[in-house]
Amino acid sequence: MASLAAVWRPVVTEILRERLDAGESVWLPVRGRSMRPLLGSGSRIFVTPPARVRFGDLLAYECGGALVCHRVIGRRGAALLTRADHRGAGPEVVRESQVVGIVAAFECGGATVDLFTLRQRALATFAAARSFAAAAWSCAQQAVAGLGPRRPRRALRRLAARRRAWPLA
Repeated sequence: MASLAAVWRPVVTEILRERLDAGESVWLPVRGRSMRPLLGSGSRIFVTPPARVRFGDLLAYECGGALVCHRVIGRRGAALLTRADHRGAGPEVVRESQVVGIVAAFECGGATVDLFTLRQRALATFAAARSFAAAAWSCAQQAVAGLGPRRPRRALRRLAARRRAWPLA
């Protein structure tokens, strides 16, 4: 028998989509560690309807019936590349149909932080660049490990050729 959470997650996600499509914004609780240290369990995020998604934005999207919040680190064709701020996470491809909204603010410890101020945009861009670099480094290490210690330059060239399809715009 399916768990209660597995049954209700898609229903809750659909209700949230309807509210956001109507132009409303919603506060949602955060659960998990993927966006630590910025967001941890007990925080709340303020999700707004998706208008223009930019590099560094926190994106709320549907994945397997659950809502996920990750940072945008690039594009791959029409899809977006996202990654958690938590170390060790790999990039994920998110289609436009999966996007629920953009996180405009978060609340942690009683303080509300607006993510659309100039300072927060600069910090978000830096965090996204750092996250993208970490994902690229992880992929490079895997490619080098797969080819053995005598051919790292060839592995990095192959990786760079594959990454050219991932513009940061």
